[in-house]
Amino acid sequence: MAPDVTVLTYLVTGATGSVGRHVVAHLLRAGHRVRALTRDPAGPGCPGRSRSCGVTSAVPTPSSPPSKASRACT
Repeated sequence: MAPDVTVLTYLVTGATGSVGRHVVAHLLRAGHRVRALTRDPAGPGCPGRSRSCGVTSAVPTPSSPPSKASRACT
């Protein structure tokens, strides 16, 4: 990423879908951070967890409500 570009955190819903997985890959290659929202974080096609990519389940639970995923996004 060019030094004059601001790094942002994006929330991508459907991160394991046919479009979402490409959006996640593009954002990570561009140097941004991603919060990936998916129904099955352990499922195939889910982006790997790293400092740049956090994965959150889209199935609400007391420990992981969907609103929690968006808190880190700018």
